[in-house]
Amino acid sequence: MKSTFLVIIAVLFSGVVWGQIKVDTKNKKITINAKGVDSADVVLDKKGEYTLYLEGLRSYSIQKRAKSYDPLKISNFTEKVLNKLDGKNDADTLPLRFRSNTEYIITAATDSTVPQKRKFILQRESDWSWTTTLGANAVFLRNRSKFVSKEKDGVYSVAEIKDSKSMELMPAIMFTLMNNQNNLSPGFTGGIGFNFEELTVFTGGSLGIGQNIVLTGGVAVHRQSRPNPEYSIGQVIASSVTTENLNQQQYRVNPFIGISFRFDKNPFKKAETE
Repeated sequence: MKSTFLVIIAVLFSGVVWGQIKVDTKNKKITINAKGVDSADVVLDKKGEYTLYLEGLRSYSIQKRAKSYDPLKISNFTEKVLNKLDGKNDADTLPLRFRSNTEYIITAATDSTVPQKRKFILQRESDWSWTTTLGANAVFLRNRSKFVSKEKDGVYSVAEIKDSKSMELMPAIMFTLMNNQNNLSPGFTGGIGFNFEELTVFTGGSLGIGQNIVLTGGVAVHRQSRPNPEYSIGQVIASSVTTENLNQQQYRVNPFIGISFRFDKNPFKKAETE
């Protein structure tokens, strides 16, 4: 009984067996015997250089496909044939390299009297995926100077003051690439902020907490009221020149921090009434 238990433990730590497919992650070996199984789809938990052992085959072909990301999603494959190998040996050994997003499709015919077609899929999926969250970002204004009209003895001139507003808070949709296998995962975030007048673009680093909360910090590109370069400090102007004339909206880069949340449905969608 004790020896049987030790054998089971050894198998669990050395590799995994699917029918007649054995994956030995410790020694980086994959063995396929086409006689015992019709088809199989195997996902490897470790990437790297593996050696593929083919047994019981009359012929085979191997197709390598690169995994292509859908917009904001990492789940589908786009076929891209990188190599195709054909053989007629009863046992063959081939090197296979698995990156984060790699899939090999092996089609084979057994070496039995009546050959039977077999299909095996070996793939390595990425632990990283896109997460869409909704939240708010605080943009800190580095330069808050603006022009105003100043009157003295009936003469109007341009003066410079510092705007009292040092921060802008706006809602945003954020798209974060992070490792959802971990409860705490650093990642990369890009997003779009919106209000009733303009859009703001965000980009920066992030920290995902339990897949549902994302803390972000980086830079924002947004429109900000800045002094109009057509005017200068002390310039005499007409009384009809307003603050809007003395300043103009310009795109500027400022730092931001934000927090966003992942929802299972659109929080703004009205509930359907029965």
